[in-house]
Amino acid sequence: MKNERTNFNVMAFPNGPICNLDCDYCYYLKKTELYSETKNFQMTEEILEEYIEQYIKSKPGPLVNFGW
Repeated sequence: MKNERTNFNVMAFPNGPICNLDCDYCYYLKKTELYSETKNFQMTEEILEEYIEQYIKSKPGPLVNFGW
């Protein structure tokens, strides 16, 4: 069997109302009051960098798409 990598996609989305992207259309923004006690919804810069690096390395071709 040949050592082939199959193309795949990953969708990253926030797990709460406060994230690194702060999109205007975010459906979580109206839910902020539900999460008032929790402040750690953002991933660290280190985790984001590692996520991006691993995702790029996993792609078989020159085109890499990100869905946020």
